[in-house]
Amino acid sequence: ILFMVYYKTSRDILKPTSLINNTQQSIEKTYKQWVSCPNSRGGLEDDGKKYTACTGGLLIMDPKTGQILDQITQTDGLSGIYTGSLVKKDNFLYIGSYGGVTIFDVTTKRIKRLSVDQGLVGGSNVELTLDGEDLWVGTSDGVSLYNTKTGELRNFQSELEPSSTIFSSTLGEITENSVFVYISSNVGSPGAVARWDKNRKRWDSWNYKTFGLSSPYDLFGVAIKEINNEVYAIHKNWIKKWSDEERIWKDFLENSDEIRKTFVERQKRIADSISNQVDNNKQDLLFSNRPRNFDRVLATIDGKPIFLSDGWVWEYDSANDSFIKLFEFS
Repeated sequence: ILFMVYYKTSRDILKPTSLINNTQQSIEKTYKQWVSCPNSRGGLEDDGKKYTACTGGLLIMDPKTGQILDQITQTDGLSGIYTGSLVKKDNFLYIGSYGGVTIFDVTTKRIKRLSVDQGLVGGSNVELTLDGEDLWVGTSDGVSLYNTKTGELRNFQSELEPSSTIFSSTLGEITENSVFVYISSNVGSPGAVARWDKNRKRWDSWNYKTFGLSSPYDLFGVAIKEINNEVYAIHKNWIKKWSDEERIWKDFLENSDEIRKTFVERQKRIADSISNQVDNNKQDLLFSNRPRNFDRVLATIDGKPIFLSDGWVWEYDSANDSFIKLFEFS
């Protein structure tokens, strides 16, 4: 009679005793219960490993073979089971999850939690962005700034929008001089775009009233971007430039009517020539790296026309006769 023993790993399996004695280590590795990951919620590759955020935790895999090497779960000390945002600096992996941030030392496998209990501004809708030694943490309750070298933690709420009581925040673009944060419009906030001035170490915040707009929804029609170390607010009908010294927006119009006129006329001729000489398929190819329309030139910045076309804000570099898509414009 073949004697069977009930051997329980993280999955229930039946194996003969002799096989268990000979291959116990192999069985434990093969039958480990990995976290569920039907849809990746974020990931990164570094030092020959792929880190994938999943519903039940974090998987560490071989990027070439797809083999699962290890995992980090709430049992291991993860702040929450719903992981999402991931960033890595040196030997530390910063994991954003429901509940806060988990700091995982990939060398020692030690874990440190950074949650509301440890001073984090919020623990839901956590997203992470690294900027040098600074870890920016966006949450539904505001923004935290964590210095990865010193461990200093700072929180920001009312600075993002002074009239608000709810500070649902989304991290935006980080540049050499600025960190942009978007505050959602809701019952507790009119919504705003906030900018951390990295040189002056202060916040500036602008809502729809700043630009004389009618409603919070209209703020979606304003793109605030840093171009050539200057901050501009770009609307379909105007461009404004921010003065850091006076902390006000100023109408921005360089003395560039002749530049704009020459640019529009020249590009229209080129576009008409393309349209008249080639079929539609070739037109799509030729227009893939150049805009189709040139009527809405908003201004020039450093002598370069800035204009809207095809849902994008473009810059034209006359020296190289080339177009640059600055950013998508809704």
